[in-house]
Amino acid sequence: MFKSLITLITTATISLIATTASAADQRGWFVGGEFGRTHIELTNKLNSSLTADDNTALFGVYGGYNFTHWFGLEMHINRAPGFQAEGSSTEYTLSGVAITPRFQLLLTDNIGLYARFGLQHFDLAIDDSHSNSDSWDGFGAVFGGGVQYLFNSGVAVRLEHSRASMDLDQTWEDDGSYYYYAEDSIELDYSATSVGVHYQF
Repeated sequence: MFKSLITLITTATISLIATTASAADQRGWFVGGEFGRTHIELTNKLNSSLTADDNTALFGVYGGYNFTHWFGLEMHINRAPGFQAEGSSTEYTLSGVAITPRFQLLLTDNIGLYARFGLQHFDLAIDDSHSNSDSWDGFGAVFGGGVQYLFNSGVAVRLEHSRASMDLDQTWEDDGSYYYYAEDSIELDYSATSVGVHYQF
């Protein structure tokens, strides 16, 4: 019985060491893509008749660097095309770029909960428009959180929900060389749920 106990302890110890050695490394560069669904709400704020409350698809790429298993920096570039303004058949596209620190709590060697927050820029434009006065843009805060599973091969899958709110000002081009801000402002409320897949180098 004593030999059986020693054998059991030895086997368990070897298995633990092997599991630890094969655990996925959370540090370093990573890059991937994401897709999902977004809800866009636009509200008049100043001299604007544009309003919207619509859902559309979301596509994007993201990447960054994990300094430790719990802290990293990310950059997201995404587009939400084909949503419509209220009372109009005109379609708009929302394009965004975000830079965010990300904080992760590891539940196991491979599964983690994370939160990120930082700076978001959005540009709103009419699809297939040749007008110089159909663009709005602005900066604001973005918040996101989700769960991630990192396979030992370095491939990671994540599910995330994010939100942002900001004012978008209209811009247009004058004389082909100068940009001005018009007295035209829209309040944007944005939320998105997405699935991301990336590779951890």
